[in-house]
Amino acid sequence: MRTSELERLTQLLRQLDEEYAVKHAQLSESEISITDLISRKKDLDRTLSEREGMMFAQRSTLERLQKEIREYEQDVYRLEAAQQARGESAAKLLKQSWPWNMFRGTIADLGKPCRIRNCSQYCCREQAPVCCLR
Repeated sequence: MRTSELERLTQLLRQLDEEYAVKHAQLSESEISITDLISRKKDLDRTLSEREGMMFAQRSTLERLQKEIREYEQDVYRLEAAQQARGESAAKLLKQSWPWNMFRGTIADLGKPCRIRNCSQYCCREQAPVCCLR
């Protein structure tokens, strides 16, 4: 071989060695990145599993509460029907005055905004005596 051919091949070999070292470094960085990503995926899977479990538990609680509400509503309808069958009027009860002097209005006023001075308070709340007696 000629000297120029040998120098050219030697230069090419050095260049290939450098490229090999760069690729080897990239490979090791990729392996580290892969292990980090795998551990993050495991953490995310664990978190997802926990949250799904909580969601299913909350869903079952919600369904149970909805069932209880439906049962209570049916009891209310049944009691109202029984009351109407006995001829009792709910209006009598609603028109009764409060037994306490510090409240103004009737039982029917429960939850309605106070009409005195157009304030924003509610007559059935704890602040009603303060609001209504101003």
